Amino acid sequence: MGPFGRKLSNRKKARGGKRQAARVEAWRQAHQTPDLAHLEQYGFDYAKLTLDPWFRLDRRTPPARLRRQMLAALLDVRVAWAEAFDNQPPEYLAVWVGWPHFMDSQVVLATGEQAKYYRSLHPVLEESAPLPAALGLTPDLSTSQTALHWRESLDESPFLQDELPDDGGVWLASRPHRVTTLRSGGAVYWLQRGRVWIGEEV
Repeated sequence: MGPFGRKLSNRKKARGGKRQAARVEAWRQAHQTPDLAHLEQYGFDYAKLTLDPWFRLDRRTPPARLRRQMLAALLDVRVAWAEAFDNQPPEYLAVWVGWPHFMDSQVVLATGEQAKYYRSLHPVLEESAPLPAALGLTPDLSTSQTALHWRESLDESPFLQDELPDDGGVWLASRPHRVTTLRSGGAVYWLQRGRVWIGEEV
């Protein structure tokens, strides 16, 4: 379901399996090097699975075969980014794998305050479940040159008060959420929409 109750559908088939696979490989090749200038200026860089037609406004979940290829590409990009720093590992480098919102999965790199922000962004769950079998994380994918430690967390969408529906109180009451406070005093409503697994080097 989307944040406002709209179901994400995968009924329409995307034709051209070879073309789809080629797009994933092109994405992997295009993201082998992090944008160090962006990292220096803003403190972060990331690589999302911006692959058509799955990464549109109404995002769809790709079939299992493509999910496995996309997941392998994410893991490969993380390794390539780690190698870009030689023997000086970055402060934060992780793979975020979302489910059921798989197309929001990404590789995230950060330093300084941004690294602290990303480490605190996802609430830690007391008990962490393994990655869903639907993602196809086979043994050869779970170790991409270095083993990753995976922890399960909440996948949330933030909303400000003026972004909620008119019946915001009723709407929130039926949806799992938490509330944080901005420095300005306003509230941020974090609505649960799924899970995200954070993979970092052990």
